Order: sequence, then C-alpha cells, then structure tokens
Amino acid sequence: ILFYHSVDEMLVPSKFVADLLHKRGLRNRKLLVLDRWVDVDRFRPDNRVTAYWQGFGIAADAVKFVYIGWVAIEKNLHVLAQAYRGLRDGQKNAHLIIVGDGPYRTTLEAQLQGLPVTFTGYLQGEELATALASCDVKVFPSTTDTWGNAPLEAQASGLPVIVTDIGGPAELMQDGVTGILCPPGDVAAL
Repeated sequence: ILFYHSVDEMLVPSKFVADLLHKRGLRNRKLLVLDRWVDVDRFRPDNRVTAYWQGFGIAADAVKFVYIGWVAIEKNLHVLAQAYRGLRDGQKNAHLIIVGDGPYRTTLEAQLQGLPVTFTGYLQGEELATALASCDVKVFPSTTDTWGNAPLEAQASGLPVIVTDIGGPAELMQDGVTGILCPPGDVAAL
C-alpha cells in the first residue's frame, strides 16, 4: 500500500489487519473494519442432505471434516494432513473432505495417501451449499487469511469451525461456542 500516507481513512478486512498496519507504522489514520456478511439464504443448516456424501463413497456414519478453499501451501494444509493422520489413529470413522483446488493438491494427496480423504475439486452454487451443510466440522488451519468467508459460511450452515487464533477467521467465531481456536501450526491442538 504505497498511497496510504495521503489518506485519512482506510478500509481493512479485519481487526487483525488493522493491528498489522499499526505495527508497521500506520498512525493517525482511521482504519475502518469492513463488516462482512454471508448469504444466509444460500448457506443454511436446512441444506443438509444426509445421504449427500454417500454418492462420493463416504459412509453414512462418517464424521465429515471439511476444508473449503484454495489448496495452497500458505493455507497450512500440511498441518491439517498431520492432524488428520493423528485423529484417524483414534477415530476410525473420521473422513476428510477437501473442496477446492490449487497448486498444493498433488502434495496434499501424497501426504494423505492411504487415508479416507475425498477431493472434490471446485464446487459452486447450490451444490457447494449442500455439500457444506452435509458435513460435520469445518477445519481452516490458515494463518494468512485476512478474513476468510469459508468459516463464516460454515457457521451459517450450522457447522462448528476449527480455526487458528491468528488471522481474520478468529474474529468470526466464539471459541468454545461456535467452534474452537487453536494455536497455529500445533498439530496436536488441531
């Protein structure tokens, strides 16, 4: 942001970003946090279809953990892979679902080889809303997101979320009420 010295007000996506800008020397400017929203007519709990994931070969009694987003290294998906591997040691009915695509997919598939994981690629519109509501837990291990609509859409769909306590997504939930905050990079906590 090269022009910020000449502005009186600046919109930022979260308190997290406002704090970062202050730490980097932005002073005497009014930072306005842009309120975000989610389309609650599209993302809602009654989109849940009990048998939806059976069409993907996932058992009806599986506990479905879902990551939705860009499949890239900066999303800390290697931490998710390690945490899921550990979870499966004690919870044989857990199933991980990755919705989205990106440059890290091949590496992530290799890290999760031999485990029950479903990669859907991109989903959109009503199919995305149904897929999300038909899961049980949204996992979002990223520490680089300034906001992250996916955790908000998951909560609107009735899912608890697990997010790191660094970044904008931590502002979108109540720890212990609508989800769980965990330290970044902490495989055991995740």
